[in-house]
Amino acid sequence: MGARSRTVAVLGVLAVLATPAVAGAAPDEAPVAPPQTGWPAAWAYSIEHPDAIPQGMNDFSCRPDAAHPRPVVLVNGTFENSYANWSMYSPQLKSDGYCVFGLDYGGPDGGPVHQTGDMRVSAQQVGDFVETVLAATGADRVDLIGHSQGGLVPLYYINRLGGDSTVGTMIGIAPATNGIRAYGMLNFLAEHSRAKDAVGNVIPAVDDRRRVPRSSRRPGRAG
Repeated sequence: MGARSRTVAVLGVLAVLATPAVAGAAPDEAPVAPPQTGWPAAWAYSIEHPDAIPQGMNDFSCRPDAAHPRPVVLVNGTFENSYANWSMYSPQLKSDGYCVFGLDYGGPDGGPVHQTGDMRVSAQQVGDFVETVLAATGADRVDLIGHSQGGLVPLYYINRLGGDSTVGTMIGIAPATNGIRAYGMLNFLAEHSRAKDAVGNVIPAVDDRRRVPRSSRRPGRAG
């Protein structure tokens, strides 16, 4: 996604966060939405349909086979949701024979914007979801694919919360493991404590980007 698209997305996110969350459907009632070929269209669709999930995702009747023995859990990036992040890739992975799962973590229930909360809490939410997937599928481990914050949060789960025993392979797509500048926003916040505190109260994940312990940034273990 280009800088302009991200900037527009951030402005839209702040507007959404300033309004009450829309009540969401129960997980088993989440509407399956069509694939998209670009992030802007997927994100816009998710704003209008906050309960949508991608095709192929969260079929808890799916059972891994010999060719694809580990379920794949897709972990979203900041200010996103399962549909916006994975509307193109989830159906492709499902078509390739994988059991595909994903969750919205670190955000208000029912709203389209997630992955904004304390990343340590988010890591536990990812871990709880992994346990749910393992129990449903009978698999011993999952493989994780995470984008942006979704490539950082699972590392805390793997390295600090026991996820090394439940994760086979962790793949990060543009992971935030080396920190981000957020178009200069984090530099600004570092120099203005009141602004940092104000943003941190609404979007704790932004403040966490500056203080996640380095020991939790180690690459995930493959098994």
